[in-house]
Amino acid sequence: MNAFHAFGSILDRILVYIELVIFIRVIASLFIRDMNNPIFGFLYTITEPFLSPFRSLMPKSSLGLDFSPILAYLFIEVLRAILDWAG
Repeated sequence: MNAFHAFGSILDRILVYIELVIFIRVIASLFIRDMNNPIFGFLYTITEPFLSPFRSLMPKSSLGLDFSPILAYLFIEVLRAILDWAG
């Protein structure tokens, strides 16, 4: 196993975990409305640095929906496909 393959494998694993945490945040946001909740606070702290650039790319939804997790998920999937193709 060469260094690039090992790095790609580790990066792929990290991207999968980011996807999972974003998904958990989306589901939690349906049930937890209190920003002081420790679970939601943790999820927010972990995912917000990744989601905020995508949020700034999109106009605000008139319905108040946040589509940045969808863009982030698509971006991660493109990155994973590139890693799979290159590795």
